[in-house]
Amino acid sequence: MNREIDLKLSKKHRIKNSLCSACFLLSSFGIQMAIAANSNEPNMTDIEQSYLSESEGDYSTAAKAMKSILNTDSHSNEFANLRFAWLRYLQKDYNAAIIFYKKALQLNPDSIDAKLGIALVMQAQLRWKEAGYYASQVLAAAPANYIAHLRLMISYAAQKKWSKLNTQAQNMVKIYPTQAAPFVYLARSQVYSGNQKQAVENYKAVLLRTPENLEAKNYLAAIK
Repeated sequence: MNREIDLKLSKKHRIKNSLCSACFLLSSFGIQMAIAANSNEPNMTDIEQSYLSESEGDYSTAAKAMKSILNTDSHSNEFANLRFAWLRYLQKDYNAAIIFYKKALQLNPDSIDAKLGIALVMQAQLRWKEAGYYASQVLAAAPANYIAHLRLMISYAAQKKWSKLNTQAQNMVKIYPTQAAPFVYLARSQVYSGNQKQAVENYKAVLLRTPENLEAKNYLAAIK
Protein backbone atom coordinates (compact mmCIF):
# COMPACT_ATOMS: atom_id res chain seq x y z
CA MET A 1 0.00 0.00 0.00
CA ASN A 2 2.73 2.45 0.92
CA ARG A 3 4.59 1.53 -2.27
CA GLU A 4 1.49 2.42 -4.38
CA ILE A 5 1.18 5.80 -2.66
CA ASP A 6 4.89 6.49 -3.22
CA LEU A 7 4.57 5.63 -6.92
CA LYS A 8 1.54 7.91 -7.34
CA LEU A 9 3.30 10.79 -5.57
CA SER A 10 6.42 10.25 -7.65
CA LYS A 11 4.37 10.31 -10.87
CA LYS A 12 2.60 13.54 -9.82
CA HIS A 13 5.98 15.07 -8.98
CA ARG A 14 7.40 14.17 -12.41
CA ILE A 15 4.35 15.65 -14.19
CA LYS A 16 4.63 18.84 -12.14
CA ASN A 17 8.33 19.17 -12.96
CA SER A 18 7.67 18.60 -16.65
CA LEU A 19 4.98 21.27 -16.68
CA CYS A 20 7.27 23.75 -14.90
CA SER A 21 10.08 23.05 -17.36
CA ALA A 22 7.74 23.56 -20.31
CA CYS A 23 6.48 26.85 -18.86
CA PHE A 24 10.05 28.02 -18.31
CA LEU A 25 11.06 27.16 -21.87
CA LEU A 26 8.02 28.91 -23.32
CA SER A 27 8.69 31.94 -21.14
CA SER A 28 12.36 32.05 -22.18
CA PHE A 29 11.44 31.67 -25.84
CA GLY A 30 8.93 34.49 -25.53
CA ILE A 31 11.53 36.76 -23.94
CA GLN A 32 14.06 35.93 -26.66
CA MET A 33 11.51 36.61 -29.38
CA ALA A 34 10.61 39.95 -27.79
CA ILE A 35 14.26 40.93 -27.56
CA ALA A 36 14.85 39.93 -31.17
CA ALA A 37 11.79 41.87 -32.34
CA ASN A 38 12.90 45.04 -30.58
CA SER A 39 16.63 44.72 -31.23
CA ASN A 40 18.44 47.14 -33.49
CA GLU A 41 21.48 44.92 -33.69
CA PRO A 42 22.68 44.05 -37.18
CA ASN A 43 22.03 40.67 -38.76
CA MET A 44 25.46 39.08 -38.68
CA THR A 45 24.49 36.64 -41.44
CA ASP A 46 23.90 39.58 -43.78
CA ILE A 47 27.24 41.14 -42.87
CA GLU A 48 29.08 37.87 -43.43
CA GLN A 49 27.32 37.47 -46.77
CA SER A 50 28.30 41.02 -47.72
CA TYR A 51 31.99 40.38 -47.09
CA LEU A 52 31.85 37.03 -48.85
CA SER A 53 30.19 38.55 -51.93
CA GLU A 54 32.71 41.40 -52.00
CA SER A 55 35.61 38.93 -51.87
CA GLU A 56 34.06 37.20 -54.89
CA GLY A 57 33.75 40.48 -56.80
CA ASP A 58 29.96 40.49 -56.57
CA TYR A 59 29.59 44.04 -55.30
CA SER A 60 25.88 44.32 -56.07
CA THR A 61 24.99 41.36 -53.84
CA ALA A 62 27.42 42.63 -51.20
CA ALA A 63 25.60 45.98 -51.14
CA LYS A 64 22.15 44.37 -50.99
CA ALA A 65 23.20 42.33 -47.96
CA MET A 66 23.94 45.57 -46.07
CA LYS A 67 20.49 47.07 -46.63
CA SER A 68 19.04 45.28 -43.61
CA ILE A 69 20.95 47.60 -41.25
CA LEU A 70 21.07 50.81 -43.28
CA ASN A 71 17.96 52.29 -41.69
CA THR A 72 18.34 51.05 -38.13
CA ASP A 73 18.93 53.28 -35.13
CA SER A 74 21.75 51.12 -33.84
CA HIS A 75 25.41 52.00 -33.38
CA SER A 76 26.08 50.02 -36.58
CA ASN A 77 24.27 52.54 -38.79
CA GLU A 78 27.34 54.72 -39.39
CA PHE A 79 29.37 51.67 -40.37
CA ALA A 80 26.58 50.44 -42.65
CA ASN A 81 26.53 53.75 -44.52
CA LEU A 82 30.30 53.77 -44.89
CA ARG A 83 30.35 50.21 -46.17
CA PHE A 84 27.39 50.74 -48.49
CA ALA A 85 29.11 53.82 -49.91
CA TRP A 86 32.32 51.85 -50.50
CA LEU A 87 30.42 49.10 -52.32
CA ARG A 88 28.64 51.68 -54.48
CA TYR A 89 32.04 53.13 -55.34
CA LEU A 90 33.25 49.69 -56.40
CA GLN A 91 30.19 49.46 -58.67
CA LYS A 92 31.12 52.87 -60.14
CA ASP A 93 27.85 54.31 -58.86
CA TYR A 94 29.68 57.42 -57.73
CA ASN A 95 26.70 59.67 -57.00
CA ALA A 96 25.16 57.09 -54.69
CA ALA A 97 28.52 56.52 -53.02
CA ILE A 98 28.82 60.21 -52.17
CA ILE A 99 25.26 60.28 -50.81
CA PHE A 100 26.00 57.48 -48.35
CA TYR A 101 29.42 58.82 -47.38
CA LYS A 102 27.71 62.11 -46.56
CA LYS A 103 25.06 60.29 -44.53
CA ALA A 104 27.84 58.73 -42.50
CA LEU A 105 29.42 62.17 -42.11
CA GLN A 106 26.13 63.56 -40.78
CA LEU A 107 26.08 60.81 -38.17
CA ASN A 108 29.70 61.53 -37.24
CA PRO A 109 31.08 64.90 -38.42
CA ASP A 110 34.57 63.93 -37.21
CA SER A 111 34.72 60.84 -39.42
CA ILE A 112 38.02 60.70 -41.30
CA ASP A 113 36.81 57.59 -43.12
CA ALA A 114 33.83 59.44 -44.55
CA LYS A 115 35.89 62.44 -45.69
CA LEU A 116 38.54 60.26 -47.30
CA GLY A 117 35.78 58.26 -48.95
CA ILE A 118 34.23 61.38 -50.45
CA ALA A 119 37.63 62.53 -51.69
CA LEU A 120 38.22 59.14 -53.31
CA VAL A 121 34.89 59.17 -55.14
CA MET A 122 35.31 62.77 -56.27
CA GLN A 123 38.69 61.91 -57.75
CA ALA A 124 37.03 59.13 -59.69
CA GLN A 125 34.62 61.79 -60.98
CA LEU A 126 37.56 64.09 -61.85
CA ARG A 127 36.29 66.65 -59.33
CA TRP A 128 39.82 67.49 -58.28
CA LYS A 129 39.23 70.74 -56.42
CA GLU A 130 36.44 69.30 -54.28
CA ALA A 131 38.45 66.13 -53.62
CA GLY A 132 41.33 68.30 -52.42
CA TYR A 133 38.97 70.16 -50.12
CA TYR A 134 37.94 66.98 -48.29
CA ALA A 135 41.55 65.77 -48.14
CA SER A 136 42.52 69.12 -46.59
CA GLN A 137 39.75 68.73 -44.00
CA VAL A 138 41.24 65.43 -42.93
CA LEU A 139 44.71 66.97 -42.66
CA ALA A 140 43.35 69.75 -40.47
CA ALA A 141 42.34 67.07 -37.95
CA ALA A 142 45.11 64.55 -38.64
CA PRO A 143 48.16 66.36 -40.09
CA ALA A 144 50.16 63.18 -40.73
CA ASN A 145 47.42 61.15 -42.42
CA TYR A 146 49.17 59.47 -45.36
CA ILE A 147 46.09 58.82 -47.48
CA ALA A 148 44.88 62.42 -47.15
CA HIS A 149 48.32 63.73 -48.16
CA LEU A 150 48.35 61.39 -51.13
CA ARG A 151 44.89 62.40 -52.31
CA LEU A 152 45.76 66.06 -51.97
CA MET A 153 48.90 65.55 -54.07
CA ILE A 154 46.88 63.71 -56.71
CA SER A 155 44.41 66.60 -56.81
CA TYR A 156 47.19 69.21 -57.16
CA ALA A 157 48.86 67.21 -59.95
CA ALA A 158 45.58 66.83 -61.85
CA GLN A 159 45.01 70.59 -61.63
CA LYS A 160 48.67 71.24 -62.64
CA LYS A 161 49.27 73.23 -59.49
CA TRP A 162 52.97 72.45 -59.51
CA SER A 163 54.04 74.89 -56.81
CA LYS A 164 51.44 73.57 -54.35
CA LEU A 165 52.30 70.03 -55.32
CA ASN A 166 55.98 70.72 -54.68
CA THR A 167 55.27 72.09 -51.20
CA GLN A 168 52.99 69.20 -50.35
CA ALA A 169 55.44 66.58 -51.61
CA GLN A 170 58.34 68.21 -49.75
CA ASN A 171 56.38 67.80 -46.54
CA MET A 172 55.54 64.21 -47.38
CA VAL A 173 59.09 63.03 -48.03
CA LYS A 174 60.04 64.31 -44.58
CA ILE A 175 57.16 62.55 -42.84
CA TYR A 176 57.27 59.32 -44.89
CA PRO A 177 60.86 58.94 -46.14
CA THR A 178 60.48 55.26 -47.03
CA GLN A 179 57.46 55.76 -49.31
CA ALA A 180 58.01 56.12 -53.06
CA ALA A 181 54.83 58.05 -53.95
CA PRO A 182 55.85 61.35 -52.31
CA PHE A 183 59.15 61.29 -54.24
CA VAL A 184 57.25 60.59 -57.48
CA TYR A 185 55.08 63.66 -57.00
CA LEU A 186 58.01 65.77 -55.86
CA ALA A 187 60.01 64.84 -58.95
CA ARG A 188 57.00 65.41 -61.20
CA SER A 189 56.44 68.89 -59.76
CA GLN A 190 60.10 69.67 -60.43
CA VAL A 191 59.93 68.41 -64.03
CA TYR A 192 57.02 70.71 -64.82
CA SER A 193 58.66 73.59 -62.94
CA GLY A 194 61.79 73.26 -65.08
CA ASN A 195 64.00 71.98 -62.29
CA GLN A 196 65.56 69.00 -64.05
CA LYS A 197 68.52 68.51 -61.73
CA GLN A 198 66.36 68.03 -58.63
CA ALA A 199 63.88 65.94 -60.59
CA VAL A 200 66.68 63.53 -61.54
CA GLU A 201 67.74 63.17 -57.92
CA ASN A 202 64.22 62.52 -56.74
CA TYR A 203 63.42 60.03 -59.51
CA LYS A 204 66.57 58.18 -58.42
CA ALA A 205 65.15 58.23 -54.90
CA VAL A 206 61.97 56.69 -56.30
CA LEU A 207 63.90 53.79 -57.89
CA LEU A 208 65.74 53.21 -54.65
CA ARG A 209 62.35 52.53 -53.04
CA THR A 210 60.51 50.92 -55.99
CA PRO A 211 63.01 49.75 -58.63
CA GLU A 212 60.28 48.99 -61.19
CA ASN A 213 58.60 52.43 -61.17
CA LEU A 214 57.99 53.20 -64.85
CA GLU A 215 57.65 56.96 -64.51
CA ALA A 216 61.08 57.26 -62.90
CA LYS A 217 62.73 54.76 -65.26
CA ASN A 218 61.31 56.41 -68.37
CA TYR A 219 62.30 59.91 -67.31
CA LEU A 220 65.86 58.96 -66.39
CA ALA A 221 66.24 56.99 -69.62
CA ALA A 222 64.93 59.91 -71.69
CA ILE A 223 67.47 62.46 -70.39
CA LYS A 224 70.57 60.33 -70.93
